[in-house]
Amino acid sequence: MKEQLLYAASDVSADMLYFSGVLIPDPFLAFSYQGRRIGVLSMLEINRARKSSALDGILSLEALRQEAKEVFGSSEVMAIVRLLKKRYAIEAFEVGYDFPAGLYAAVSQVMPAPAIAMGGLFKERAIKTPEALVAIKQANVAAAAGIHAAKECLRAARIAVDGTLELSGRTVTSEFVRSRIAQACLEHGAVAQNTIVACGDAACDPHERGSGPLYAHKFIIIDVFPRMESSGYYGDMSRTVIKGSPSSEQERLYQTVYSAQKMAIAALRAGAIPQKLQESVNDYFIENQYFTQKEAAPEGFIHSLGHGLGLALHESPSVSLSNQQPMLENNVVTIEPGLYYPGLGAVRIEDVLCVTAQEALLLSECPYDAVL
Repeated sequence: MKEQLLYAASDVSADMLYFSGVLIPDPFLAFSYQGRRIGVLSMLEINRARKSSALDGILSLEALRQEAKEVFGSSEVMAIVRLLKKRYAIEAFEVGYDFPAGLYAAVSQVMPAPAIAMGGLFKERAIKTPEALVAIKQANVAAAAGIHAAKECLRAARIAVDGTLELSGRTVTSEFVRSRIAQACLEHGAVAQNTIVACGDAACDPHERGSGPLYAHKFIIIDVFPRMESSGYYGDMSRTVIKGSPSSEQERLYQTVYSAQKMAIAALRAGAIPQKLQESVNDYFIENQYFTQKEAAPEGFIHSLGHGLGLALHESPSVSLSNQQPMLENNVVTIEPGLYYPGLGAVRIEDVLCVTAQEALLLSECPYDAVL
């Protein structure tokens, strides 16, 4: 029987956070043994972990280092893994795809190479518990607060002669709006990093964060994906706004994306096939004369319809053409259709949903008002 072996910092590894239930900034060892979760922690972390972790057992790193040195002549992590295998009579270990390569190589020199769990060490992470659903909803409350702060900033701004936006005598930039978003998220117990506030053609690159002045009469994509400091769970929400007067072409583009999102959400339930969901949105865009090409200068609907969300920002299941596996109850995914056309601009609208047998339940809530 294989036992799971992990070595990572739980504040960056979703698998380690899921396994240990405690946020720790430095890499540490953890392993399963006969259904129990055991962590190897330094004296700096042991007391905190005993109070708040999901671990069933905690071993002293310092004591194991000393014992490994006496038994194997080394106190390195590799020697501690070897010692644990011997002490618990573990036949074999299984590790995740992202297990550190250097440690994997070192361990493989002194024992049979651990098996690599392709497709994820904890596939059950895709089915969210009630506690996880509450945490994700909290993270989306923070995301909504960030978007609200951005909208309020843009509403209060005036349009300058050159088309830029001004507030209290200063030019409104992507960086300035991001700072307002970050502050609002922090007030709700979440940290927002790499937030997107992208204007005009810059927003036609879906992951462009945006920089410099924001302009009137151009689409601005705001994409906020904060992480709760208490739980490590993420929220994820996008809204597209325009300060000023949209053209008829801009209005049509926005309404088409908005309708596509509502259509996809209405079809999302347990048993739905992600590939089919994406195909239906693709077909809807084509019916409305919005075409996609992904060659030298990609434009149109150039990304997947959505992705799983939880302890990682992007996790299983994907809502994409590559996924033909039926959606399951308590999967949590984003639905975020977008259209990107340099010269016209870009629109993306994103919400987070929990899949149930009959429908998909929104875990995010934020107005869709686009004209500020």
